[in-house]
Amino acid sequence: MEIRIDRMGPGLRKLVLFFAVLPVVLLVSPASAQPAGKPVYLADGGGTVSLAAADGKLSLADAKDANAQWVYDKAALSYKHVASGQCLTAISPVDGVGVKLVACDGKDRHQQWRRNAGLPGLVLLANVATARCLTAEAPAVGSRLYQEVCSLPGLSNTWAAGVRTLAILSGNGQRLSTKTPGQPFVVRVIGENGQPAADVPVNFFVRAARPKNVLVFEGGSETAAAKTGADGSATSPKIVLTEPGEFEIRFTGSASLEDGNSITFEGSCTC
Repeated sequence: MEIRIDRMGPGLRKLVLFFAVLPVVLLVSPASAQPAGKPVYLADGGGTVSLAAADGKLSLADAKDANAQWVYDKAALSYKHVASGQCLTAISPVDGVGVKLVACDGKDRHQQWRRNAGLPGLVLLANVATARCLTAEAPAVGSRLYQEVCSLPGLSNTWAAGVRTLAILSGNGQRLSTKTPGQPFVVRVIGENGQPAADVPVNFFVRAARPKNVLVFEGGSETAAAKTGADGSATSPKIVLTEPGEFEIRFTGSASLEDGNSITFEGSCTC
């Protein structure tokens, strides 16, 4: 092929060589590709507003906004803003002072935010350097963000944990001694946005420390399935002791989601 090019003239040779190397350039992935992020939902915002930043200023925005995408580094305890590549930073320990975006620095304690667990599926974002929590002036788009004492009541300072979470509503700690059906297991699923999640499949399980099927759900099985309703709750059938015995022993049950999240029930029975 190079011989044909030489005969057709040097100008065409240069042109063909250019196209020969061009595919190699196109196949190289850009080194600056942005990581995938997700919103940091304010719990009071009804699952629609998120921490966001635009033109270097932090405020609440619609969670679908491109400027509301963040990556939390569990090792560095930092929140990196995807669009700017900068990190969420506290300015000073003075209450009411705002927060800002600066170049990420893993050694800067003002960029470190601990996710302190609160109610199921919710966290407080406490700054390591200032011991203050990230707070919104109001649970609405455009509201200013600042830091405030974490324990003050009535503040919009609770954020979604960012993962689906299970919480027990009822059915834990019960005791069965007869064939009279006990209580069902009832759980609530909190979604990634901190709100009750509807239409989520939940798998239930129960077993006592005796031969199989001594303790079952109504219908005779050790397993059951349900879906959450509009309030995020799911309910198993009632549990039944099929063969009352002489000794009181512990039993365990569980509720689990398809993503592997689970929560454990405990109780006792005369089995």
